[in-house]
Order: sequence, then structure tokens, then C-alpha cells
Amino acid sequence: MNHENLASVDASDFPVRDPWVWRVRTFVGKLAAVLASCVVASLAAGGAELLADVDNQMIFWFVFAPLIYGLTRVFRGADESDAPRSWWRMTARPTASLMLGGVPAFWILLKMMTTEVSSGELIAALPVLGLCALYLNSALRLMKGR
Repeated sequence: MNHENLASVDASDFPVRDPWVWRVRTFVGKLAAVLASCVVASLAAGGAELLADVDNQMIFWFVFAPLIYGLTRVFRGADESDAPRSWWRMTARPTASLMLGGVPAFWILLKMMTTEVSSGELIAALPVLGLCALYLNSALRLMKGR
């Protein structure tokens, strides 16, 4: 009777190196993940509004922003490796980081300068501006690396 030692099994024989490492490279996959994050954040905001008298916009952004940061750990460019990203790297290219950080930051700051902003709106803007800062930092560091 021939018994194999489980420790001697060659890991390169398995089709998936690490089944816990997910990478999303397609536009449709990325869009689906972002929309699913919107649904989760909307459900959290709606549930919080039912339980207490809170600003659901604030809850939405405080749930959505960390989900988006989490997705930056999973999304990959077409030619990017599967290795874990540095904490500061948000996208594969500096232009993408610049657009994803600069455009929302511009519109938020423009709104704050031109209209009356409530304290709830200001607090809700903080996680978005934090994400924008991470994206802009990523753009600068990626540009320096080229």
C-alpha cells in the first residue's frame, strides 16, 4: 500500500497559487465591485437612518470610502503583477490616480467655497477627501518612480 506524505505535495501542481488572493483586471469586474460597494454602503446608511436620527449621507461615505480603499488592494492593471501593492499605491498608473483623486477633490472644494455647507456635509466629505489625498499621493509617488 503506497501512502503519500501530504507535506511532499508540490504546490506548483495546483492551478491556483493562493486561493485567497483575488485580483480584478477587467472593466466589467471593477464596475461590478464598485456598484456592489455602493449597494452595501446604501443599505448600511438606510439601516442606520431607520435605527437612529442620523445623516444617511454621512454613514454612506464612512462605509463606502473604506470599501473603495479595500478594492484598490484587489484591482490590478492589465500589466501589473499579482504581488501585494504598497499601502500608498492606489492604481496601476499615475494618470488614473490623478483623475480619481483630483476630480472629486476639486468638486468638493468648489462646493465648499461657493455654497453654504452644513456640518453634516462637511463631516461626510472627510472620508472622500481622505481617499482623494491617498489617490493624489499615489499619483505623485508613481510619477516620481518613472
